[in-house]
Amino acid sequence: MATKISIDVDLTIIDKNQALLPNVVEGLVALKTKGYKLSLWSSCGKNYAVQIAQMHKLEGFFDEYASKPDIVVDDDFDALSHLPTIDSRAAKNWSQISERAIKLADDLEDRSRAQDAPQWIKAMWRNRFDVGVQSSIAIWCQRETYFRWPRIRRAISDNWVRHPDGQRKDCYVYPPELEDEITRLGLPVDRRNNGPAIISFLISGGERPKRPYPSRWGWTIHHIYDGKHPRFPFEKVPHAVHDPALFTDSAGLVAVHPLADYVAMREPLLAWLLRWEAFRRFKFDPMDVFAHAK
Repeated sequence: MATKISIDVDLTIIDKNQALLPNVVEGLVALKTKGYKLSLWSSCGKNYAVQIAQMHKLEGFFDEYASKPDIVVDDDFDALSHLPTIDSRAAKNWSQISERAIKLADDLEDRSRAQDAPQWIKAMWRNRFDVGVQSSIAIWCQRETYFRWPRIRRAISDNWVRHPDGQRKDCYVYPPELEDEITRLGLPVDRRNNGPAIISFLISGGERPKRPYPSRWGWTIHHIYDGKHPRFPFEKVPHAVHDPALFTDSAGLVAVHPLADYVAMREPLLAWLLRWEAFRRFKFDPMDVFAHAK
């Protein structure tokens, strides 16, 4: 069955003056080329969606038109809550929107869900009366909104750990060839105490969105193995910032919205869901707990 993608009208394909936003046609071409079934919907109603499509000669891209719902009544709430959503305001342009939609569609059949996870994660998930569990589930069900993963696995050093001085701006000396690579990619050579982890994430194809305020700050680059949340009492969890084999391994790094970062550091369920996802994506398993997990 073809993947179905619903696209909003106002401020998604047109601006406030009903002018077509940049690269919309190119983005729709990319989606249709993949064989997806596209529908156009609007809170202003089906007829309005049809009118806008006709105005900009986009009818050939859309299979359906609809009014956007305000309330949904369905027998499968869990499935609805897992529907991936792309925030068109946060995406830079329609090239990025279509690229992210294609990536989500490609992942749809292989997404990491709670029922696929090991037993100790399932047990934590079932504790729905715990507010931390509720928060973790809410974030995980919309994880495309809160997390950005690198595209590939790479480590830029197997010698460095995080420098203890968070105030210094010159904690590391990068090899010249690595400096050249970083510069060619248009990135700053970040010598701060967490700089190598940030650089490793970015040159591995990771996206680091900006925070709303201060807008010059990016999302947190989070080490998913942070020495916390063992499965069992006295179990040792690696602390990546102190381990030269893990500090710059991009498989253990994820860009996290500050809200989700706060929860992931404090709630075992979200911490282990991120570790499970890193294993699913990169076979990253420094505790050797996932390969044969039941």
